[in-house]
Amino acid sequence: MRPELEDLVREGMSRHHVPGVAIGILHDGDEDIAAYGVTNLEHPLPVDADTLFQIASITKTITATVVMRLVERDALDLDAPVRRYLPEFRLRDEDAASRATLRHLVTHTGGWLGDSFTDFARGDDALARYVTAMAELEQLTPLGEIWHYSNSGFAVLGRLIEVVTGKTYEAAVRELLFLPLGMTKSGFNADDAITHRVAAGHVIVDEQPRVARPWAFPRAATPVGGVVSSVRELLDYARFHLGDGRAPNGARLLSTGSLELMRTRLAPADNDRGVGLSSACTRRKPSMSRSRRRAGRSSSAGTPPRSPTSSFARGPTATSSFAPRITTCLGSSRLRPTRRRRRSRSSRRTASSASRGR
Repeated sequence: MRPELEDLVREGMSRHHVPGVAIGILHDGDEDIAAYGVTNLEHPLPVDADTLFQIASITKTITATVVMRLVERDALDLDAPVRRYLPEFRLRDEDAASRATLRHLVTHTGGWLGDSFTDFARGDDALARYVTAMAELEQLTPLGEIWHYSNSGFAVLGRLIEVVTGKTYEAAVRELLFLPLGMTKSGFNADDAITHRVAAGHVIVDEQPRVARPWAFPRAATPVGGVVSSVRELLDYARFHLGDGRAPNGARLLSTGSLELMRTRLAPADNDRGVGLSSACTRRKPSMSRSRRRAGRSSSAGTPPRSPTSSFARGPTATSSFAPRITTCLGSSRLRPTRRRRRSRSSRRTASSASRGR
């Protein structure tokens, strides 16, 4: 790792009270990984390249990748109404529910309330119950007209994966993506992580980091942000997206056309950016698109098309930027903003935030 980058990391860890960080850089096929700090202040182990972190909203790119595998199998159609596959799909706005397509879901243009994190327990029916409860979600913007970040839309995508594969979301992702890419340590919950070296999240209390509890996302939020992975396996995932759609053993997982579509600007977003299939992209310079602080986690991920370099992002949980020549992944064990920031954010919440179940 270059000294100036190492200095940047250590200064950022000190300034933001981050107990542990893992960084990976993929540049023209060369891989560089560095790790700093510890996994957990109460039970410290050194962070290494295989330490598992909650990768938060990078999970959305994984969900979208599996959706595209199913599109290529003709099991799903991006322009089909959601109700073709989920006749029970309801929103408070019946017209929006009847016309919503998978393309609206993957581009965050559905327009209904996106931040709903109600916990439907750990059963295999968690996503089905979540989709049923979406009948109470209000429509905030007209369908298809405005980019509005939507966690709930990706929960629907997770349920669609379950319906067309006949498997749980977790089993389908493992079969269709993780195992072909050799991501054998990546998982979805504490049961998967506990036998490996795993980072705990931390909150800031009186300017000091403390272990955050509880550790896991609700199961219904797994397609939204529940994947657990290491910086080494995230680089394997990034290498796939920068490649020609083949797995390490040569098996084709996606066509080059589908990979290009995932990096293509499909709808306008914010700050001069556009949105592709789950990720933001820009014509002018690489950007780390999703900087989200929800349910105590943060992440960033971007897909700048045809850019020669990618931004180095410093995000509290995990960062991945797919660019054709350089990819940077960062995992850290600081999950939440300071109390002052959390109070500021809470003051701006609407009454609808009660639906998050937090």
